[in-house]
Amino acid sequence: MPLAWVDFAITGCDSAPTPDDAGMPGPCTGATPLSLTFTAIAPAPIDAYLWDFGDGDTSTETAPIHVYAAPGVYGVSLAVGGPGGTASQDKPAVVVARAAEFASPCADDAQCGAGLECVCGASDGCGAVLPFGLCAASCSGSTPCASGVCADLAPAPGPADDWRRTLCVPSCSGGTTCPAGLTCQNLRGADGNWIEGCFAPGALAPIGASCRDGAGDPDDSRCASGSCADLGARGLCVASCSGGDCPGGSACATFEDGSTGPWCVAGCATASCDGDPWLACQAPGGTDPLDFTVDETPDAAGYCAPKACTGAAECGLDGACVNGFCGPG
Repeated sequence: MPLAWVDFAITGCDSAPTPDDAGMPGPCTGATPLSLTFTAIAPAPIDAYLWDFGDGDTSTETAPIHVYAAPGVYGVSLAVGGPGGTASQDKPAVVVARAAEFASPCADDAQCGAGLECVCGASDGCGAVLPFGLCAASCSGSTPCASGVCADLAPAPGPADDWRRTLCVPSCSGGTTCPAGLTCQNLRGADGNWIEGCFAPGALAPIGASCRDGAGDPDDSRCASGSCADLGARGLCVASCSGGDCPGGSACATFEDGSTGPWCVAGCATASCDGDPWLACQAPGGTDPLDFTVDETPDAAGYCAPKACTGAAECGLDGACVNGFCGPG
């Protein structure tokens, strides 16, 4: 059969190209980095392909996958050959790569829309903290966010990663769903108050999570609160409070001996003491030095606090029962 003509289809667009009034399909659109698959359509066998994607890249593959890294309008052409001859197809302005929107994945600043930068992009060296570069904007108490809420992602000195600063993140208050790859978390706002924002899971530990570093020392920079208490075998993320200013899932606790706190302590309905053998879900009340009261109707599941004990065997490896509570031996 003669190779009288050739056409190609594009998949990976935001939506199927819509035909115009003349019946011609509209462009394939999507946000950068835009990954598209190209497939040839012809009435006869094809032995050779030459694709030109309009951004300087070409391919000789049968059905290539091409990524448009920068926003723009691109024409695509295909030249083929086979036993039945040769044919070509040229489609100007067939791909429209849009700038990535706020909180969208990115690889570099050029892919993000106006006023945004690619935080932890390919060249920023953020390691595995973020699952991908994130289009976002810096903010402060005097520079509000055009989108989202202003989160203090560096509540304590720590590694000089690009994301450790005040940054606009999507708000998730009221049950709003976070973009893919991000989770709703309690974060410190730029004004010091607690906010609900979407960020990379595990980047900052919540109240009640463990926070010692590799040497076993409390590491404030691991906590969203900016404070790692020397409690438990693995440290404990806490936050100073004066009543009513703790994040959701925690309460402001006042300890009986007055030597610590008041601190925000995690409710065990939402946390489990992070598996620390020296901590447990404790009910408030009592008279021992580490007993406490909370500024709310006590959670029936209790709160993450030093574990009461009667012997060292209850405190796990390297633990000791001191004054009725688990601690270092």
